[in-house]
Amino acid sequence: MVAHKKVASRAQPSLLATSILFGIIGLAIGMTVALTVFAARQKVAPLPVNVSISNIKHSGATKGYFNAGPGNEYVTVTVKVHNGSNQAIDLAPAVQSRLVDGSGKIYGVVIYMVTKPFIAGELKPGETREGQLAFIAPLKPNGLTFIMKDSLSPTMMSFKQVL
Repeated sequence: MVAHKKVASRAQPSLLATSILFGIIGLAIGMTVALTVFAARQKVAPLPVNVSISNIKHSGATKGYFNAGPGNEYVTVTVKVHNGSNQAIDLAPAVQSRLVDGSGKIYGVVIYMVTKPFIAGELKPGETREGQLAFIAPLKPNGLTFIMKDSLSPTMMSFKQVL
């Protein structure tokens, strides 16, 4: 007769325990997905940062040392930004502002002789800042639109106006 040595065996989880474990994991994943979808569907109201244009000036191709180049002109836009929110915002008009023509070509802010430049920096709650931004654009563009948008937080400030 051969003696059998009893080998300790690890207890196998029961089918019920396995089902409960996978159920809890599934529930956690399902809740996470459901909350994520719910949060993504919620619309965030934009903060009350108001942008307006009060003057648009076409200045020709040359003024003093400045030359827009053949077939181009300087376009100066007077912009006013009012921060009606309860938090300070950062204004960087050279980054946040542009002109776009009808074909989608973008024209950025350039250095030019303006009488009241738009100053970059922090705009505290309740404050208003006004100044001019200059662009070089074609003499006869296929429509021009001024855009001022905070690309990092478009719900803070997003403005578009056809010139």
